[in-house]
Amino acid sequence: MAISKNLAYLGGLSGVLLLIVLIVTVPAIADKGISDVCTIDGECQHEQYANLMVSLIPVFIGGGAILGAVAYYLFYERTAPVKKEADAALAVSLMDKDESRIMGKLVSEGGRITQSEVSRIEGIGKVKAHRVLAKLEKRGIVSSEKYGKTNMVKVSDKYRKLFLKD
Repeated sequence: MAISKNLAYLGGLSGVLLLIVLIVTVPAIADKGISDVCTIDGECQHEQYANLMVSLIPVFIGGGAILGAVAYYLFYERTAPVKKEADAALAVSLMDKDESRIMGKLVSEGGRITQSEVSRIEGIGKVKAHRVLAKLEKRGIVSSEKYGKTNMVKVSDKYRKLFLKD
């Protein structure tokens, strides 16, 4: 349930005004009940007033905490969580056709693939695989290391969280 900013500000302002009214009126109301005479029936009226104020302290603290929680709820900026799939799709859309096909294969294989497997992707030969992987490596998206007679291509650590669901 989303509430508009105007309604949130109105609620917060109402809460602050309510707190000000309570701070001003409660002591005035409590002060009217105390007499000018110190003792009535052997009890000090000022001491009773002090005891009343001490007993109301938890009420004021609790009311302030509740008002603070309500104000926090009303004024807290809620943002929608960013979807990882949308970020990955956006990143892939910025790549050319061959780069996106290679990244799709790399992601489907768990982030690791040999360069010879890349060259077996339809429409990508050994030379194109080498050139495209060199471009991706230069941009820091993938890294490669020797693996027998071929290279092992991996998604770089910087982009691993974006493309892979670890």
